[in-house]
Amino acid sequence: MVPSEPQSDVRCPGGSRAERARWQRAQEITWQARSSSPPRVANFINYSTDKKSVQYIVIDLAAQVGLGYNWEKSFAQTDPECRRFVYNVSIKDQPFQRAMAKLLAPVGLRYQVEADKVVLYR
Repeated sequence: MVPSEPQSDVRCPGGSRAERARWQRAQEITWQARSSSPPRVANFINYSTDKKSVQYIVIDLAAQVGLGYNWEKSFAQTDPECRRFVYNVSIKDQPFQRAMAKLLAPVGLRYQVEADKVVLYR
């Protein structure tokens, strides 16, 4: 007995059992992508400080969008720039990516999100 296919508005094309299995897997991936929450990095940032090091501001910004910070990897790749103080930082209603660019570009750094943690690079 062959189990029935899930009910859907989109019908599986005919073909071999392997083709139907590939199609069904593609539908599952599409469904998972649609049902998952939007990326946290799409959140908007509000932040201000008079004086703080780059790495501590990055930690604060990452926390606002639910991300962590990879200390070891970031420090190993960006010391001493990550410890550099910046002054009068004011970010209002900016997407995470733009807020990070505003902070990191003047000190010659960039970032990536790896395993839900921000990692700084030169």
